[in-house]
Amino acid sequence: MNNKIEKEIELLRASDNNELTYMKNYNELKMKDVKSFYNHNQEVKKILEDKAKTNIIVLTISITLIMGFINITELINSFENLNIKIIILILAIMSVGYMIVASLLSINLLVNKNIVFRIQPSDLTLEKNLLKRKYALLTELTIKQNLIRNNYIYSSYECIRNSLILLFTIFIMLLLARSSFLSLFI
Repeated sequence: MNNKIEKEIELLRASDNNELTYMKNYNELKMKDVKSFYNHNQEVKKILEDKAKTNIIVLTISITLIMGFINITELINSFENLNIKIIILILAIMSVGYMIVASLLSINLLVNKNIVFRIQPSDLTLEKNLLKRKYALLTELTIKQNLIRNNYIYSSYECIRNSLILLFTIFIMLLLARSSFLSLFI
């Protein structure tokens, strides 16, 4: 999906004559309305980047807490069945893996996908219709880049969710082992 959007962005940047999709009827709008769309989408960009920063902070705190609360060796040794030990170890590795992927997605978004499409001072000297077209084009580019940002954030949230599900599963298994409830079934 992101590759398709990135190709659309490249096409739009390569030529000013490409047809716009979101802003296709920009000529029918007043300049203030076109500017309003442009400004709104710049704000959306900031919001999406703030979410990515929040993901990194949450993941850092989560990993720290998890390492403090869960001693994996103690957990694994609390089970006598080797198969259960292997399952818990795999769940723990997968959980940490999901956290790492979520962090990498958020960092990649902030470092590599932090592309900004802004009006340049020289653009302000353009004739009114050309300036309106420039605002519309930059709005279109920003919307497409925001879709990519949103896809990265969504994928990062999915990884965080999967990691938490796995951690919750490990936690339940630990509780059951400590209460010796699980030993009735093993």
